[in-house]
Amino acid sequence: MLRAFLRNDKGAAAVEFAVIVPVLAAILVGLMVAWEPATAMLQMRAAVHAGATYVRQGGTNDTHTRSVVISSWEDKPASSSVSVSRQCLCGQTVSACTTICADQTPPSVYVTVAATSSNPEFAFGQSLSSSEVVRVR
Repeated sequence: MLRAFLRNDKGAAAVEFAVIVPVLAAILVGLMVAWEPATAMLQMRAAVHAGATYVRQGGTNDTHTRSVVISSWEDKPASSSVSVSRQCLCGQTVSACTTICADQTPPSVYVTVAATSSNPEFAFGQSLSSSEVVRVR
């Protein structure tokens, strides 16, 4: 009788199912938790890239660059911020953008387009940030 009991494989599929389902459920929940911040990061990067592209194509108005980023940002969270800054360098030295460098060349101009966002609804309260630096001259 004991041998017959040990050879009986009825219900084996139910046991396998009971073992596998929690593992698959944990994987699914993990993907759902990671999906929203990943999507938000991609949307933020696309918006920052749109602003940097505007600058690369000759845009000189930093306020308009900021507007391009904001209007390009799909599902922009309320807690997000966008900044555009301009820096002029003569070699490694920061200088005014209207002056001529010591070697009689105009300074190199760099525009930084940056965005940050913190969404408490994300898992672990993640903060996201993205930036691109464009050399204009």
